[in-house]
Amino acid sequence: MPAGDDGPGKGAAMKRLAIALTLVLIGVVTAESAAALCMSPMEVASAAPEVAANHRYAWFLVESLAHARLAWQEADDAADSQHPAVQLADLKLAVEDFQCAASLVQTFQSARGTDEHTTKAIRVSATAATTAYTTFATGFQRWATARAHGEGLPLEAAADFKVQNEKAGELLIHAAGAAWFALLKPPPNSTTPMDRLVLTRAHRAALLEGLKRRSFRSEPDVHSPDSHTPDLAAAILYNGLSSPKYKAADEP
Repeated sequence: MPAGDDGPGKGAAMKRLAIALTLVLIGVVTAESAAALCMSPMEVASAAPEVAANHRYAWFLVESLAHARLAWQEADDAADSQHPAVQLADLKLAVEDFQCAASLVQTFQSARGTDEHTTKAIRVSATAATTAYTTFATGFQRWATARAHGEGLPLEAAADFKVQNEKAGELLIHAAGAAWFALLKPPPNSTTPMDRLVLTRAHRAALLEGLKRRSFRSEPDVHSPDSHTPDLAAAILYNGLSSPKYKAADEP
């Protein structure tokens, strides 16, 4: 390598640092603008308004999980960074993505399905997911604020932060379970198993493809550093949709 050439690795690092410094100087974005920049899932952007609420919600939850996973990756980058400006920028970006995730599902807290079963399941899921994302965003915002003042979180605050994240993670798993429950057709009586979806085969395949396109898998590596609760929550939907135990609405 010629003298004075630090290679592409350092060039990329310097570019990232420059971007991070710019983001810090301009304050990145506020919570309101973060929500405004959050786009609906492309799969339902042009869908007819009469699309069933549970089917529509499933897409919004999947999209929110993708933003939440990105937020966790940014938070991991912040924890690994040794440069204060890069760390602060990553934390701010994580907060923004968690806020985006919350904005995608929060309106479904008052959604109405075709029946009481579906309505309750959607609302329970949306409330749990919104609370989880908001908790994540609040915690990382607290960390970012401390970092902006050149400080770290005090020991007790750091412990509370970890506990809150664990509880929020459990809520997100609960949200995924309720969302899956909302996709099941209510049985005609208490003795009939819930083994049929309200989705057609085409809708089912599209949701599975949407999960794959966002790099979610049925069995995330629980030992991987990026195996946060968004991946585990998405796996609940993935496994349910891919299970032959559940028939689509248009299957005999």
